[in-house]
Amino acid sequence: MTPRELRQTTLDHVVKSMLEQGKPSMRASTCRYRSGTHNEPLCCAVGFLIDEDRYDFSMEGKSPIILGQMNPTSNPTWQEAFRTESEFLKELQDCHDSAAVDSKFDDDPFIDGFLRRAKRLARSYNLSWSY
Repeated sequence: MTPRELRQTTLDHVVKSMLEQGKPSMRASTCRYRSGTHNEPLCCAVGFLIDEDRYDFSMEGKSPIILGQMNPTSNPTWQEAFRTESEFLKELQDCHDSAAVDSKFDDDPFIDGFLRRAKRLARSYNLSWSY
């Protein structure tokens, strides 16, 4: 898979997952890879790439490059993304985190803000956008 194809696959997976979830992953006004409850688990952008059985609270606050060293997934595509696209993952994570914070303070709906930022990110990497 080329770097562009990997970024496109990752973007598509995260945006689709975020649209289905409909809200950010936060706890006490802080973005988290995982939050929510057993009945309503929530993930952030990069959190969607972490296997449920490999998630550990010690991952919180780690950058995607450090997170990748913690072996967060058995999925070969996401392993490659953590290994080679840490900057892209960080920027995708920033789309989530900025939209989450803005939705708390600026009355900007989270999904609208996330999609706006993710679309800008897609353009900056010359990726397709169909959302």
